[in-house]
Amino acid sequence: MSHYSIMTDLNRCVGCLSCSVACKTVNNVPIGSFWIKVLRVGPNKCGDYQGKRPNNETYFLPMQCRIAKTPNA
Repeated sequence: MSHYSIMTDLNRCVGCLSCSVACKTVNNVPIGSFWIKVLRVGPNKCGDYQGKRPNNETYFLPMQCRIAKTPNA
């Protein structure tokens, strides 16, 4: 039996939720349930700013499930 996983480069994550949609599609997750949740962290102020807009930073953290599927007996 094959086991699949999703590898996420956290430096490139923009919070698009495509990992969550792909997981739901492949694993037939019911409507209203999610096995991957994407947390938004921020906006956090970073450094001093000199201009019209503040210097803010936001990043996203995909929280993946750790459910191990067992074969049907």
